[in-house]
Amino acid sequence: MSERSAESIINNMLLISKKIESMAVKLNWRASRADTEQEPIKEQLTKWAAYRNSNFVQAEDYLLMHFKGEDKAVNLDNISADEYAGIHRIALYFFAINEDINPAQAGGIGDKERAALAAMLDKSLKVQHNTKGMVLETAVETAFEIESASAVSHLFGAVPQSHLIANNKLSNNIAGILQRGETGIDLIVSKQGKKEITSLSVLTYEGNSEKVQLTGRQPYTEYDRNVNNAAASLYAHGVTAFTPAMLYRAMVNLTDAESPSKEQIAEVEQSLDKQRFIRARIDCTDELNQRGITFDGRKITSGKVDTYLLAMRKIEVEAGGQRVEAYKMMEQSIIYDYSSLIGQVLTVPASLLSITEGGQRVRNTKQRIAIKGYLLRRIEVMKGKTGARQSRHIMFDTVYEMIGEADATRQGKERTRKYIFTVLDYWQDQGYIKGYSKLNQGKAITGVEIILD
Repeated sequence: MSERSAESIINNMLLISKKIESMAVKLNWRASRADTEQEPIKEQLTKWAAYRNSNFVQAEDYLLMHFKGEDKAVNLDNISADEYAGIHRIALYFFAINEDINPAQAGGIGDKERAALAAMLDKSLKVQHNTKGMVLETAVETAFEIESASAVSHLFGAVPQSHLIANNKLSNNIAGILQRGETGIDLIVSKQGKKEITSLSVLTYEGNSEKVQLTGRQPYTEYDRNVNNAAASLYAHGVTAFTPAMLYRAMVNLTDAESPSKEQIAEVEQSLDKQRFIRARIDCTDELNQRGITFDGRKITSGKVDTYLLAMRKIEVEAGGQRVEAYKMMEQSIIYDYSSLIGQVLTVPASLLSITEGGQRVRNTKQRIAIKGYLLRRIEVMKGKTGARQSRHIMFDTVYEMIGEADATRQGKERTRKYIFTVLDYWQDQGYIKGYSKLNQGKAITGVEIILD
């Protein structure tokens, strides 16, 4: 393969990858919106069906079936992240050299194309078999002389203009579900008359990592939730590969020129590593049936998913002329996908994440990020269609508990209260809320009441 043709194929693969990722964002329910209103669920599912029927997805599905020697849909429980990365690489290469087949359209994968895909996979598997310890993705690159993705991937520090917040019983109870382990929990997600609608959720730590002490069952915190929301926001904006610094910028709305500290980057990395080892098994069949949600015009009879809280792998990328470690999201956050399916995703302007006081940016900490996330979620619910039934009181004791400071010193709690006032003052200046008033119990200030109109 000549250097020029190799470069052309690599460029085509990168373009197709971005096109498919963009298509996934636009065609299914992952596209973000500037307001809190969501598209009708029927329209969302119609778009999702179009994505599932695309040539690219059909090619990947066939490769997975051929890889496992099955004649029907593959159970992804038996596909590792490394194996899927290799399958994805073959699909990219196939469309890069078959430019007449549009990966975003449907109907282009027939017997001839399937035979070509099978031959490419078989060639890659032969290379892998002959080289001990080689993963499938590397075997694909070797078989077809494709330059390693780490040498051609470039990261761009675009910060999303809107921030997504998953808000439902599952996202609100992750910590408790983790404590239950393999037994899981039947979440009561809604009530219609006297009938309870439940969703079975099981979250467990799996795998191993030097930076995640799984045997200690690290708790899932409000900070972790904000990291998950930031990852979902990046993915929804078409950014599927990012460094911890990029995610931190998205989480607090920093500019490209502003760099988080080593400690802040390490905290993000710790959270990401934790979440990519949390296996999430969700059965929302009952909920989807009771809500009358359909898929491509057909009623859903089974709604089960088995993945990881953040399905991602570490990769090496080139950013700013340097090679750095980054994370590659293989799919959207399951928490966001599930929340979006049932219409429970909040969208807020990213500018609300960057708090200033007296014209100066207020320093971020893990606790302060958690506080902002909790306040935003509560206020967005107050602003929603069901907000009339929601209390507009935010009690400080609840905030302390949510950020893990229920047993903090008096001085520590006072610092938290002061920061809450700073945040609300900024949001009032931005017009996000009309104002707030302090709630008192005797001489003690116990909380705030949010004024929206």
